[in-house]
Amino acid sequence: MSITINPINHTETHLLRHKILRPNMDFSEMTYPHDHWEEARHWGAIENGQVVGIVSIYPENKEGIKDLKTWRLRGMAVEAHLQGKGVGRLLVDAALEFCRQQGVSTLWCNARTPAIPFYEKLGFVKVGQEFVIDNIGPHFIAEIKL
Repeated sequence: MSITINPINHTETHLLRHKILRPNMDFSEMTYPHDHWEEARHWGAIENGQVVGIVSIYPENKEGIKDLKTWRLRGMAVEAHLQGKGVGRLLVDAALEFCRQQGVSTLWCNARTPAIPFYEKLGFVKVGQEFVIDNIGPHFIAEIKL
């Protein structure tokens, strides 16, 4: 497996967002509200010229945190045949490194309940109670202090 992690344009995330994260939604809904922000960053895991994993981050406070250096991780997805092989870790590591360079204090996400062990292995902590996002499923907030 020869995977590289590269910055990508937000539009390059749409195929995997739709395929892995939101297959029951219309493809036109794959642009997230903050994707166009100048501060937003998107990375792709590239294998043989194809985007096989994605992650996006941008500044966004979460409830209870009033810190300008709080960012959100969103749209984390890896092709099914590569899940559990370290691709997700490489993507999150790229996001965490960028956040550290920018002086971000907290990175948080709405983590799907089955993905919580993945995030915990990376140092994230589950926060609060489980909640359900319509048409997507059960989640927890997970965060990591940097």
